[in-house]
Amino acid sequence: LDKKVFTIVYFGDNMILNMEVEEWPMCDVLIAFHSAGYPLEKAEKYVSLHPNIFILNDLNMQRVLMDRRRVYDLLEASGIDVPRHVFMNRDGYVSMNDTTALTRSNSNSQKNYSKP
Repeated sequence: LDKKVFTIVYFGDNMILNMEVEEWPMCDVLIAFHSAGYPLEKAEKYVSLHPNIFILNDLNMQRVLMDRRRVYDLLEASGIDVPRHVFMNRDGYVSMNDTTALTRSNSNSQKNYSKP
C-alpha cells in the first residue's frame, strides 16, 4: 500500500479490551475478525458511531458464524445442501427451516424423543 495514500491503524488488545469505543481512532475502513475473547459488541458500537465507515467484513454475519444452527439455516435458505444433522437446542432456538424438530420428555428416567 502506498503510505502517502493509506495509513494503517492497528487497534491493539489494550485499546480494544480496555478503552471505550468513543476513544478509538476514527478510520475510513474497518476490518474486524471475531475470536475468543473479542468484544464483538464493542466493534458493532464503533460502527454505529461512524455510519459512513466502510466495513470490509459484515460484523452481524460473524454472529451467524458462531452458531452452527444458524449457518445451516443460512445454507439451506440459499439452496445449498447440508449433511443430515441433529441439534440439541437448550436455548429455545427455532430453526427457520425446521420441519423435523424433536422434543425431549422424561419417562421413567428414560429419555424419549418424539416430534412435537
